Parts: sequence; C-alpha cells; structure tokens
Amino acid sequence: MASPAFAAGFTNGGFEAGTFNGWILGGPNPGDSAIVTAGADPNSLGGLQMVIDGTYAARVGNQFGGYNSSSISQTVTDWQDVKIWFAWAAVLQEPTNNVSHNAGEMPDYSVSLYDVTTSTSLYSQAYNITNIPGSGWNTGATNSIAGSAGLWHYSDWYAMNLDTSAVIGHDLRLTFTATDCSLGGHGGYMYVDQVGSTPPDIPGVPEPATMLLLGLGLAGMATLRKKF
Repeated sequence: MASPAFAAGFTNGGFEAGTFNGWILGGPNPGDSAIVTAGADPNSLGGLQMVIDGTYAARVGNQFGGYNSSSISQTVTDWQDVKIWFAWAAVLQEPTNNVSHNAGEMPDYSVSLYDVTTSTSLYSQAYNITNIPGSGWNTGATNSIAGSAGLWHYSDWYAMNLDTSAVIGHDLRLTFTATDCSLGGHGGYMYVDQVGSTPPDIPGVPEPATMLLLGLGLAGMATLRKKF
C-alpha cells in the first residue's frame, strides 16, 4: 500500500483504493480512463511500468484514437501545504501515416491547477512528443493499422511539484487530461500516481530540476524529477 502521506489533502491520492474514489472522471470520454495494476505498458515494449509504487495507479485516456479526450480531477478545500506533488508518465503516438500533423494536432496530455477560491488558472500546460519536459521520449511499439499508423513513444516516470505557497487556504482543483490527435487517428494517454503534499517515492530519482511555472495567474515555480 502507498504511504498515507501521499494522500495528504487529497482523497485516494495514490489510487490505492483500487477505484477513482475521490476523483471526478471528465471529458467527452470519461470511460477511457481506468485504474491499473502492476505490469508493463503494452506499447512500451516492456520499458514502462504502469505502477511506480504500491498496487495501483490511474491511467487517463487509452491507446485508441477517435477524437477522444478524458480527464480526472479533484478539488481540495482549504489547502494548507506549500506544494502539490505527483508522479506521472505518458505514452503518445507519433503519426506516421503520411498525413501531416502539426504540434497542435498531435496526441497530448496536460496538467492544470485551478484556484477555485479566486477563479484563477494557476498552471496549465499540455505536452506532446515535441515538447516533453526532461530528457525526452523512449521509442515503443509500432502501430501499422491503416489510417492510424504511428510509432508509440513513452516517457519515464517523473515526479513533479507545483508551488502553492501563495495560495495557502484556498480551494484548488488539479486536473490531468489526455487527448487524441485532432485528426482522429492516433491515441495518447498518461499514468498518474502518488498525488499529495510530499514527494513521490520513485527509486533512483535525483534532486529536481527547476522550470518556470507556466500558469496564467501564479508567479511561482514548478519542479520536476526524472526516474532514470
């Protein structure tokens, strides 16, 4: 079982209930998300474990294309910690079906933090295969199905935190979203685990590198740790 510390302020932050208890499934295709157990991601050729710690993790979205988008979110009231931590990994398909896709048309995943108290977006950033933070993507399996041909790429597990020191006492909503390519043929999804107020337990992770928080309303920092 995951340490209760990871769920501080969040209900079921480590998903160790084996359900989405405490979380709201959203987007046009909420049923695409699922709770997963230990094992290798099928599109990573054995390179990515679906659960980084404990028994369960959340998968947001799935591997199938079709203009789908899925999200999970949770609102915490009267937040009292200086950081929100979480672990994540992503699996996205690079289109290779001779149909040009610009960066905005590729599958992506995103993280957002919204201040419910002040109706302010604090952090909102989407990533695709062109702009993943850290050292980049690993190459996974090849999908040769006509119309959705593509090469799967996967990230390592990362630990990320959002600086919430300026919004202590506010109600905050954290959302993770995965979206297929906008042309409909290619999929993408992400894994999430250990959401809470303390750093996730990811073996072999060094001290975090610092990157500028890209939120619209909070002048702060987000930091990132990578699993090697």
